[in-house]
Amino acid sequence: MSPNAKPGFSLYAGYAYMKFAKVHGKEGWKGCSQKLFLSPYESANPHIIISGASGYGKSTLLKSFLIDIGTYGIPAIIFDGHGEHNGIVASLNGAAYEAGTTGINIFSNPSIERIEELTALFSNVYSLGYLQESLLYRIIKYAYRKAGDALDINAVLSELSIFIKNSKSASEMQRLDHLMQRLESLKASLPSSYVPISSLHGLVSFSMLSLKSNEAKLIYLNELVGALCRNMYAMEKEQGLHMYIIIDESRELLDKAGKLLCTLMAESRKFGLGIILVCNDASELPNEITENAATIIAFRQSNPTAVNFIAGRISANGMQAVREELSKLGKHSAIVASPSVFIAATPTPEDIMARIENIRKNVHFSQSAAYPISEMEEYAKKPVSIESMLKRFGANALTAIHSSSFALFRHNGLWVTLHSKSESAEHKFFVYEIGRILSSHGIKFYASRHGPDIVAYCNGRVAIEYETGKKSIEKTALMLMHRKKSFAQIIIVVNSMHYDEYKRRFPDIKVIKNDSISMLPSLLKCN
Repeated sequence: MSPNAKPGFSLYAGYAYMKFAKVHGKEGWKGCSQKLFLSPYESANPHIIISGASGYGKSTLLKSFLIDIGTYGIPAIIFDGHGEHNGIVASLNGAAYEAGTTGINIFSNPSIERIEELTALFSNVYSLGYLQESLLYRIIKYAYRKAGDALDINAVLSELSIFIKNSKSASEMQRLDHLMQRLESLKASLPSSYVPISSLHGLVSFSMLSLKSNEAKLIYLNELVGALCRNMYAMEKEQGLHMYIIIDESRELLDKAGKLLCTLMAESRKFGLGIILVCNDASELPNEITENAATIIAFRQSNPTAVNFIAGRISANGMQAVREELSKLGKHSAIVASPSVFIAATPTPEDIMARIENIRKNVHFSQSAAYPISEMEEYAKKPVSIESMLKRFGANALTAIHSSSFALFRHNGLWVTLHSKSESAEHKFFVYEIGRILSSHGIKFYASRHGPDIVAYCNGRVAIEYETGKKSIEKTALMLMHRKKSFAQIIIVVNSMHYDEYKRRFPDIKVIKNDSISMLPSLLKCN
């Protein structure tokens, strides 16, 4: 079977974000500046650890993995410790959540077993003593008896207040006051709305940047991963990989969440789940995690303990050689140790790799000049393809296009344009494309900021509106009522998701799908 027959990740040494890789496998070392392809679908163990010091390429590599995930449609849930990835997830039509506003109810589906789990979690996170842990267990248990399935943080705090009133000694009151401070702080960080685990499909990210404390992040991560574990055990065992869970910048989060992740790493393969962990120092991870990851991608390490750990993990018999290689690595260079990495053959047109290859094949980052962000912003005022952006600006573009200055949009490839608070990348792209098509057929038009998106001159004035579906139908109906007074013809262009609704609601208006805009000149019937 070709290594490119199933979805995976392009490493592309010598091209996009990785200049060079040392591949370590059964045949020993092989320096590679050719195109590499990591295919976890070909391996019985899909887990991946990406490790290395800050600034050497971990985040850039993960961003490109996310493009692959979005392109191939691989379902994935990302726990984003620093809030770096919500933008790219949203641009790939994924669901991007802020942990401070959206999450799961940690007290949902209460039971004696769940109360024990929550007590142990809080005790671990807040370093509670035995007496405090015992009190907390009783408080949650009593709150559960009163609130039943409606148990939440408010019910627990209410019960805690009763315990404080009825405390039997000054020392007990002090322990209870300490618990009150901790839980009040947690309440301030808990999300105000909840999303069911069963509704998490496709590409999903949870940014934990808005959570106010490491304790809140740990509880959030534990409960979401715990809910995934419980959901996993309720499923039938799966053949092959069907979802990735990604945890980026894991040190604080993994410090006390390690036990749960050890279980997840050990058991998840049976249920078709793969784990990607990104960390500065893999030596700080529990052995149960590192031993369960078949693939390690190691960027440069400066910490001797980390160097020795990675060297021993990659090659027990050749630690000195690995240590030497690690010390030589520059930026965007890594050692790849994996049973499922392939040197990719030249892709054929029908190969699933072709889409990514076409984006990146002509960019050699080591030869890229430095370009100011203002020059890239000027270049992307109008939508441009990623191919064009990368060929023009090289390595600088890969980092820049994931910043807040730019927005990505996917339609027969990936497109880049300047981010705008008032206009989505989808709207901007299709208005530009409609104008380009009209111009190529010699049809006069202008783009309007305060009227229709495009006004074309063809047997009178024609209003062409692009609708993303985000505006309410009522507002669209009011807009069309005004347009009818001033224009001879009105055409609405929409995406396929909203096409049927617009056709039904506006039967007297010409509605077409955005993948049919090449038909516009014939619909206009200009003399």
